Amino acid sequence: MTNQAATTSTAGTINPDERVLVIETGKVTPVKYDWGAIKWLCDMGVTPDSQQSFGYACMLPGTINPEHRHMTCQEIIYVLAGELTLYAHGERLTLRPGQTALIPQGVRHSVTNESWESTVYLASFSAVFRQTIYKGETGQLGSPEALY
Repeated sequence: MTNQAATTSTAGTINPDERVLVIETGKVTPVKYDWGAIKWLCDMGVTPDSQQSFGYACMLPGTINPEHRHMTCQEIIYVLAGELTLYAHGERLTLRPGQTALIPQGVRHSVTNESWESTVYLASFSAVFRQTIYKGETGQLGSPEALY
């Protein structure tokens, strides 16, 4: 008796002839925020057929990406340079170059750069549409939401 697992694609039909996309990071315009900027290298705007989103971020010294959560995906943060402080579930976690944090879907968190130099990191999300809801927002239709 054999045990076969059924697999299904959540993205629809698999196309083995689909082309590989190469994104030139230097040609991508950064999206600016109060805390710094992200070059979205993979998202609905850059790679419309993608099933995930991926950004190259620079966080300015002394800034905070305020408490928020992503309702449709997990987030992975990988620090390349500098230092980040991640707050989640009442914990304070310090991330340094070479360290990775996996933030589960729906978990409230904030990220700060408490150092005197900029921090560079990669942010990867398991969905192209992140549905980011900031603290104090309900996430209900008709409510103001800051999405990125």
